[in-house]
Amino acid sequence: MQRDALHFFGVCFFLWLVACAKQAPPSGGPADETSPKILEVNPATGAVWVPRDTRLRFQFSEKIDHRSLKEAIFVTPNPGGELRVDWHGVELEISFPDSLRMNTTYVVTLGTGIRDLRNNRMEASFNLAFSTGDSIASGEIQGKVIGDKVQGLLVGAYLIKEKQSLEPSRTEAEYTTQTGKNGDFEFRYLAEGAYRLFAMDDKYGNRLYDRGEDVMAVASRDVHLSAAGTMRVENLNLRLAMEDTLRPTLTVVIATDNRHLQWRFDEPVTPLDDDWFAHLQVFDSQQDAPAFTLLASAPDPLYPQHVNSFTSPQSSGAFRARASNLFDPSGLPLDTLFREVEFTSSQQPDTVRPRLLRVIPADSSREVALNTPVELTFSELMRIDSTMAALVVRDNAGALIKGIGAWKNHFQYSLLPQGGWQSRMKYTIEMLEDSTQMRRMDLSGLALLDTVRQRVFWTLNADTLGSISGEVVDAVSGASGVLRIAAKQIVGGKAQYETTAESSGPYAFDAVLPGVYQLSVYRDENKNGRYDFGRPFPFVPSERFMAATDSVKVRSRWPNEGNDIRLP
Repeated sequence: MQRDALHFFGVCFFLWLVACAKQAPPSGGPADETSPKILEVNPATGAVWVPRDTRLRFQFSEKIDHRSLKEAIFVTPNPGGELRVDWHGVELEISFPDSLRMNTTYVVTLGTGIRDLRNNRMEASFNLAFSTGDSIASGEIQGKVIGDKVQGLLVGAYLIKEKQSLEPSRTEAEYTTQTGKNGDFEFRYLAEGAYRLFAMDDKYGNRLYDRGEDVMAVASRDVHLSAAGTMRVENLNLRLAMEDTLRPTLTVVIATDNRHLQWRFDEPVTPLDDDWFAHLQVFDSQQDAPAFTLLASAPDPLYPQHVNSFTSPQSSGAFRARASNLFDPSGLPLDTLFREVEFTSSQQPDTVRPRLLRVIPADSSREVALNTPVELTFSELMRIDSTMAALVVRDNAGALIKGIGAWKNHFQYSLLPQGGWQSRMKYTIEMLEDSTQMRRMDLSGLALLDTVRQRVFWTLNADTLGSISGEVVDAVSGASGVLRIAAKQIVGGKAQYETTAESSGPYAFDAVLPGVYQLSVYRDENKNGRYDFGRPFPFVPSERFMAATDSVKVRSRWPNEGNDIRLP
């Protein structure tokens, strides 16, 4: 009887386990990709006369990963201590460490770093604004951070106060939010005043900028909010970049023979005025001018951190080389502690003949664009007082191609055919071996080596091309610097086209390969030919930039018109 009873209870327990197992949700099925949302909040957004001892309550659409809240909650102004956070299922309760200030607008932001239990982020930051007084501040700043991995970035709006050094590596922003999925951000309920904006990835979660660790974006201008002017600013774009914090240095100078010096820096450098003579100097041990001089200098195009100089015949001995007023691509000046080095001159004569290192278009290239120049790159400093008559280009019928040629520098020569290349044509590039010029090519008067081999290329079919055109408009009247417009292929290949405009007006990209493109424009204010990202401290604003939100599709033989771009 006892055994039967035990058997009965054992069967019942097994059936109970099976029944419980059947209540579990089935495995498999579509993954949960729904972002969590905030359904209710108390006090309500825009509430006034909120008690100074109030507690905030948020109700989410689903359960939240509690750990994700820590770095995604922001309160402005700073409450002056740690917030107390309590969870009750899908409800969040926040208590302040002390009584709130009187007659103050508070903004509580729950950022896009908040995730549900399936690791889905909130699509956009949620802002709750309320006031302990009778009104809510109404200032707004809306913008976008542009770059790779732009979701969940920290964006800080710093109030610019008189006689205050604003350094984001030391001070937290008065107003903080996070970017959405596409890099969009918005500040609302801001008080009147002047603001400076930065964005960063905040690797350590300390809400401070860690130089050399955090990727940073600097705004192109400060924002001024006032009731007499405007309380809303839109289209403030910021571009991400890792700040270069190290100044360039001169590492070594080598006399490769009695007519050449090679200056090696730890990164590419350039003078702002393009005059190398004023920025590279050689001295003897008494710091007087030596018995030889620099006659020509230029960066090596294949190794841009190297600068080569051609000298008068070098006297023997030890010398000091000094570089000055040179800048790296980030605009940082040469480190004054590492701008001089000692070297020993050479008495070895220059017997190495120059070589042709690179030809563009490359040999046997196909689908070459019709506006591509022939570009020759040599192994050393060349004479630039000639027309390079030794370079000959012929079409498929053997006809000589007339073009406009010029030395880009002492290393590179470029030839562009008059009217461009013909469609679907084979061309031959040749250096004439018996040319008088070939016998005296470099600055030492040595002839070019390896001149016999011909190179061929084929141009693309012009019937496959389309075009992009429109108007570019700069909202800032009287701005200086060139407008640089780019069309970058984002679907269909890696083509990229650039053009410039001096001011607002029409622009056009002709002979464009089919594909999908993104348009962008920036104002090159310092006229250095590249985009400058700015610097957080000492503050240097970035150059103004705009990337079009809509892409442009280019089809063969079809002009895509009306693609207007406005630079705010």
